[in-house]
Amino acid sequence: MIPFPQLVDYRAPLDTLLAELVAELSEDQPLVVGERPLRVVDVYHVGKAAHDGLLPRRSVSIADDSEGARRAAASVAKLNDWLTEHRVIYGVNTGYGGTGVFNKSLDSQGLERIQQVLINGLLASAKQDHLPPEVVRASMLVRVASGFVGVSGLRLEVMRRIVQLINEDVVPVVPMKGSLTASGDLVPLAYIAAALDSQDDPRVEVFFRGRRMSARQACEQLGLSPIRLAPKEALALVNGTSVAAAAGCLVAVGALNAFYLTAVLTAFAHTVVRGSLQCFHPFIAEVKPHLGQRYASRLIFNLLHSVDDELLPKNDLTDFAPATEHRLWQLTYPFRCASQHLAPEYDVLMGTFHDLGIEINSVSDNPLVLNGRDHQLAVSGGNFLGATIGRDMDKLKVSLHSLARLAHAQFKYLVRGVDSIVAKTETQSIQQRVLATHLIPLSAHPSDSMGFQGVEIYMDALLSEMNVKVGPHSSTYLAAEKENQAIVAMGLAAARAADDICRDLNYCLAAHLLALCQAFDLTTLDPEEIRRYEQAEENVVPNNARAEQLGMLRPLYDFVRQQCGIPAMFTSTRLHAYLEPLVQKIESLELLRFIHEPTVRRACEASYYEQYAHQMPGLSSPESPGA
Repeated sequence: MIPFPQLVDYRAPLDTLLAELVAELSEDQPLVVGERPLRVVDVYHVGKAAHDGLLPRRSVSIADDSEGARRAAASVAKLNDWLTEHRVIYGVNTGYGGTGVFNKSLDSQGLERIQQVLINGLLASAKQDHLPPEVVRASMLVRVASGFVGVSGLRLEVMRRIVQLINEDVVPVVPMKGSLTASGDLVPLAYIAAALDSQDDPRVEVFFRGRRMSARQACEQLGLSPIRLAPKEALALVNGTSVAAAAGCLVAVGALNAFYLTAVLTAFAHTVVRGSLQCFHPFIAEVKPHLGQRYASRLIFNLLHSVDDELLPKNDLTDFAPATEHRLWQLTYPFRCASQHLAPEYDVLMGTFHDLGIEINSVSDNPLVLNGRDHQLAVSGGNFLGATIGRDMDKLKVSLHSLARLAHAQFKYLVRGVDSIVAKTETQSIQQRVLATHLIPLSAHPSDSMGFQGVEIYMDALLSEMNVKVGPHSSTYLAAEKENQAIVAMGLAAARAADDICRDLNYCLAAHLLALCQAFDLTTLDPEEIRRYEQAEENVVPNNARAEQLGMLRPLYDFVRQQCGIPAMFTSTRLHAYLEPLVQKIESLELLRFIHEPTVRRACEASYYEQYAHQMPGLSSPESPGA
C-alpha cells in the first residue's frame, strides 16, 4: 500500500492558527516541499511574497532525497514501462474527457505531440482580466506539492522548473475566468503549464519581476531552455484543483484576519457605548455551549474585563446594577448578540482551514499511478472535482458577509444621531456626544463638516452589493463538455467572489475602527478640550490620557492615533486620505500583527472568564473553547 502523505489536521482553536500565521509572516527560511506537510499559511506567504509583495521573499525548493522524490521517479518509470508494453492509459495515449477515444498506436513523437494538443486546446480565453499574481504564485506551489506526492507521473525536472519560476518571480498571466473546478482548473493551469516550454505563442505571457512579457522572453533572460512535456505530464499539470485551493488559502487567511478584527472591534464598540458585560457572561454561553459562541464570548469578555471600571463598570456581573433613569438596560442585537452571531463563523473558519490543509497536500489529477507491491495499474477517478473547495468558499462568503453585517450594524449605531431616551439632560453629555449625528461634535455647524456621512453611504452600498455576491456557486448545474463534466464545483469562481467580499469587508472594518476612535475621543475628552480642537485650523492627533483605561483594547486606539498618526475629525477633512491607508494596513495584516501579542493573545490567555465560570453552581468548569 502506498503511504499517503501526512495531512494537516486543523481541528484546533483559531488562536493556534492565528499564532501560526503571525509567526509565518516573519519567516524567511526556505520552504522545502516534501519536508513536512504544506500549511495554508505557507501558501499564503509564497503567494504574497514577491519583489513588490507584502511579505519578505521566501524561496522554495523540493526535498530531492525524500520518499516523495523516490515515489515520483518510480511512477514515471512505471508509466514508461506500461507504454513500452502498449498498455492503453487514459490521458496518455488516448484523447481527453468527452473526446477520450482509444489511440494506442502513437509513437514517441505522437505521445509528445498530444501533450501540446492538450495545452494549446485549453488556451481558449479571450482578452480579459487576469488573476492576481499572488494567486498564481500560490497555485504553482500547490501544484508542485500535488505532483510531489509521487503518483502523478510527473518528473522532478518539471517540478524543479516550476519552483525555479517561483523563486525568480516569473508569474504566468492567467485569465481571471474560465474554470469550472470540475475537471480541476483546466484553463488556468494550462496557462501555467504553457509557460514551462516557453512556446512562441502570443497568449503565453508572464510577469517577470513585475514586467509583462512573453514567457519565451523571460526564460531567455534567465537562460532557461524550454521543457518538453513527457507522456501524461500535460494532464498531470492541468487536471487538478490547485488554483481554486490556492485562491481559497489566500481568502481563508483574509477571513481569519477579519474574524479577529471584528471580534476585537466589537469589544471596542461595546466599551465606547458603555455596554454591559452581562451578554458575554460565561453563564450565557455555558447553557448554550456552541463551540464558536463560547470562544467568542470568552475572547470578548476577557477584552472587556481588562477595561477600567470607570469606563466600563462590572458591578452587574455578580449583582443587580443600580437603577438609573436614563440607562439603556439592553443594547441592540449587534452588541448584545455578537457572540451568537460570531459563533458559526468560528466553525466555518476551522472547517475551511482543515479542508484546505487536506486539499493542498493531496493529489487531484487523473489517472494515478498505483505502483504497489502486489498491484500496479493506472487508476482512474475524480479527485479533480473541487466540490469541497466550492462548498467551503460558499460558506466563507456567507461568513465574511456576516462579519460585515455585524461591523456595519455597530457602525450605524454610532452615527445614527442623538437618542432622546439617553440624552434628555445635561448630565447625559457623555451619551449625547457619542451619539452625535455622524460623529460630528455638537458645536459644529453642518456647513463645517459632514463627519462620517459619506463613509456611511459608501458602506451601505458595499453591503448592498455583498447581498448579491453572497449567492452560492457550488450549487451550479451545468452539463459541461459534452455532458462529461455534468457536475461542476465552481471552486475558483466562489473563491474569487469570497475575495471580493473580503476586500469590501476590510473597508468596513477600517471605517468602523476610525469611527470608534472618533467616538471614544468624543466621549472621554473634556468638552473644553474638544472646543479647542474644533477651533484649530487643522485636525490634530489628540493626547487622550483616558486611552490608558482601555486595557487590552488600547493597541487598537494607539495604532490609529500613534502608529498611523490619524487625527480626530473635529473640523472638515477628507476622510479618505486617512481611510484608504488604514484599509491597506488591514489587508496587509499589519494591524493584526500590531495587536496580536498585546490584545488577542493576552485575551486568549486571560482567565477572567474562567473566574466567573467557577462561580456558577451546577455547571462544570469550562475548558478553553476549542481545546
